[in-house]
Amino acid sequence: MLSLVGVLLGVWLNGRREERKWLRDNKLLSATEFIASAGNLYNHRRKTDRPDLPQEVTAEWEDRMQRSRAAVHLLCEQQTIDRMEELSKIVWNVQPNDPEQHAASTRALRAFTQSVRYELVGRTRRGDHG
Repeated sequence: MLSLVGVLLGVWLNGRREERKWLRDNKLLSATEFIASAGNLYNHRRKTDRPDLPQEVTAEWEDRMQRSRAAVHLLCEQQTIDRMEELSKIVWNVQPNDPEQHAASTRALRAFTQSVRYELVGRTRRGDHG
């Protein structure tokens, strides 16, 4: 009987570990996809001397940004979501060659990546979240 309890406990613990790994992997994938697509859009929109890209390219970036944004909403904590939304607003409303907005985007990107890192690494490191 004791061995059965041990087996069941082991199965349960392994299941929890696999669930945490799945969640961590998907948070990382969603966040990196959001950062890449939002960065592409932001960089393209903020430059007045930007080359004309086919609409399909920017539409793909927009689609990828929205899909990864939805995943972050489903998987991440509220503070990470809020920081992502702050960065999203900057990307959607970017003005060409605005140095203040560029500084704000850099701060928003750092805040979002810090929040994601905190979720991925955990709450054991001081000063990573706040």
